Amino acid sequence: MTTIAELENRFAGVVCWWGRYTYEWWAIVPGGTRWTIVNAEEPDSLLHEILKAWKRR
Repeated sequence: MTTIAELENRFAGVVCWWGRYTYEWWAIVPGGTRWTIVNAEEPDSLLHEILKAWKRR
């Protein structure tokens, strides 16, 4: 199982947080002048969303 700390360490500049009202994990992925916000129900799924956003940078 992936932890949020692992995600933030693996991807430089990515910030993750728990949405207390949405009950989902969120991350902001830097990409030059255009940043992307992604979300998922669990950290492992968030990893996949971050990877997709990371490739589009």
